[in-house]
Amino acid sequence: MFFRIITRRHRHSGKQALRSSVYPKHQMDKHLEDRISQLPDGILSHILSLLEIREAGRSSALSHRWRDLWKFTTNLNFDSSKTMWRLIVREKDSKTVERERSKYVALVNQVLKFHLRPSLDEFRVRFCLGSSTSCDIDEWMNFVMSKGVKKLEIDLRPLSFETPYTPSQECCLSFKSPSNLSSIKCLTSLSLMYLNLNGELIEYFISNCPNLEQLLLEGLEQIVNLNISGPSLQLKHLEILECRFLESVEFCAPKLVTFKYFGKPIRFMGSLPLLAELDIMHDDDDDDDAICPLVPFSSYLSQIETLKLTMWLLEDYEEIPRIPELTNLKNLILDVTNLFCSRFPSFTYLVEAAPSLHKLTFKLFSPIHSTAILSSTLAPRPHECLKDVEIFGFCDQKLVMYLLQNAINLEKIICNPYRERGESEEKEKARKCACQLREKLPSGFKLIIL
Repeated sequence: MFFRIITRRHRHSGKQALRSSVYPKHQMDKHLEDRISQLPDGILSHILSLLEIREAGRSSALSHRWRDLWKFTTNLNFDSSKTMWRLIVREKDSKTVERERSKYVALVNQVLKFHLRPSLDEFRVRFCLGSSTSCDIDEWMNFVMSKGVKKLEIDLRPLSFETPYTPSQECCLSFKSPSNLSSIKCLTSLSLMYLNLNGELIEYFISNCPNLEQLLLEGLEQIVNLNISGPSLQLKHLEILECRFLESVEFCAPKLVTFKYFGKPIRFMGSLPLLAELDIMHDDDDDDDAICPLVPFSSYLSQIETLKLTMWLLEDYEEIPRIPELTNLKNLILDVTNLFCSRFPSFTYLVEAAPSLHKLTFKLFSPIHSTAILSSTLAPRPHECLKDVEIFGFCDQKLVMYLLQNAINLEKIICNPYRERGESEEKEKARKCACQLREKLPSGFKLIIL
């Protein structure tokens, strides 16, 4: 937007005669004055740092004043997500893939060649690159380490027929050099996605980054056992997603607050005294019940305040593993895709195990009837703390009536009958069913139907 302001007088010079007839000349010149270009270099560089690198680079065409400012940006953002996903969909078109990849690599190389700022706040690479561009990526990594970057995000999602990028031995040694070790200590956020990195190298980063607060590991298939610890580790937020061969994680993270895990059930060990938010995405067809992913976290469940479970139901479940009471749980989110299941009693157990539950969110991607959710042996139990309920994919009234009868302090229910794959007739039927609830609700109760 500010580029449009700067160039306004060039695009509208044909209207100057009209303006001069309305405003005196000194007022017109003041009106057209380029005030943004008069700002200090530091402020202009900061503004450019908020843009994707291609947009920042275009500023050099504005005037001589702007020509070199992009070279001093604190953020280098090479995010080409749109192009990346387009190539993943059309990956059989090898000529297009190679052309776009060559353009992307050339862009990054050109920018790094001319960048003049001695330090970086953020460096982001997001494109489908594999082992064929390893030499270039090695150079990028060396560049980043020399700049003492604070936030590093490398997303190299390769195409299906490609081998992921593996750092060369020389590149790995450079990470551990004394000159780069001081730069690594600057990291506060690290995201590594779809690279061939072993656990030893990741553990080196973790143990030598005393200021690291956020860590995301996704699609790293060489990790088997991972140790997340450090003498003064400040890690607060951790995500481990789709690391298919991971078997165990050992923690010594005294400040970890949130943990998100997507994958098969594995062993989790160690101390997490401040863990308060747990997000588990279930990805194993062989479990006895969708609640099984919670079992490895049994020793931490009594301290969890927010729990999100995402699950795909493939069969009916009867037996439910016993887990400790969710003493401090205040916010429960169940995101359920029902494929072939007619019974899902885990909901009943989770609600019963959470006496301090304040908010319940139920997301149904496909319909599950309330009789499948509510156990036939469920005894009435007052949920005194439950006040807010959201049901996305609402299909009948029994679940709501159960909550009304047992959540004695319930204040609001939001019902969204919409289901992404539902038929229009089915949606309308669910909406009418939701509207009929108004007749059964106490006065002053909030029912919101989306």
